[in-house]
Amino acid sequence: MKQEYCLGFYFYKTNNTHRVYLIRKSKNKGPEVIRGLWNGLGGKLEEGETAVGAMIREFEEESGHRVIDWDYRIKMEGRDYILHIFSTVGPPFVPKPVFEEVGSRLVGMLPSNSAPHVNWLVPFLNSPIQFVALTAND
Repeated sequence: MKQEYCLGFYFYKTNNTHRVYLIRKSKNKGPEVIRGLWNGLGGKLEEGETAVGAMIREFEEESGHRVIDWDYRIKMEGRDYILHIFSTVGPPFVPKPVFEEVGSRLVGMLPSNSAPHVNWLVPFLNSPIQFVALTAND
């Protein structure tokens, strides 16, 4: 059975600039490919949980801010995982992270130590284009 994950990107606009909230993932847990790097907020789906339910829960757990209005943007599937990617637009807020650092970044100036997919996902998700599904055939 494939492990399912959710990943969300919260965008806001201020002073004619577009910003996105990112989290610096722990160096000790989570998939190795994102440890210690800036990424969207999210995590594993729990048994019986829907993708959007997991997104709401994970975002609140990681940022301290409850968001229920998520747009389902992309489904990526690999050999052993399914990744549900969401985005939303809202007002700025002050993150209250519990375990990991959360902060906002300019969409056009993402941290150099971002997870590899962040550099193409953030500009893509900040656009009006919609994707439904991508499958990685390894």
